[in-house]
Amino acid sequence: GGEAIRPGGSFRVVLSWEVLKKPSLSYHVSVKAFDPAGKSWAQWDSPPGRSAYPTTSWSPGEWIYDTYELTLDPGAPAGRYYLEVTVYDFETLRIFPVLSPGGQVLAQHYVLGDVQVAP
Repeated sequence: GGEAIRPGGSFRVVLSWEVLKKPSLSYHVSVKAFDPAGKSWAQWDSPPGRSAYPTTSWSPGEWIYDTYELTLDPGAPAGRYYLEVTVYDFETLRIFPVLSPGGQVLAQHYVLGDVQVAP
């Protein structure tokens, strides 16, 4: 763990994507911070690269590193929050699930890890 984040403070999440095949849609990515009760206190949604590098521009074999800047709600209580990533089609709001290497659906969202919110 690093430093605790204060309510109203900002923090960055960097995601890396390995492109296995060219996406046919321009996906959006949502990164959220949830308290233990499941309430969201920070969120960032956008196409990768803050819309500058949509998934339709990606090529197989590429690695994409994308930064998301989240700001905690000033009313966020202290505690350990978990970070969740969702990939979806903005036009239909269809969520693309997390799959196992064998193609089984594991979850609708990917939990990255957690952050500590200071009192």
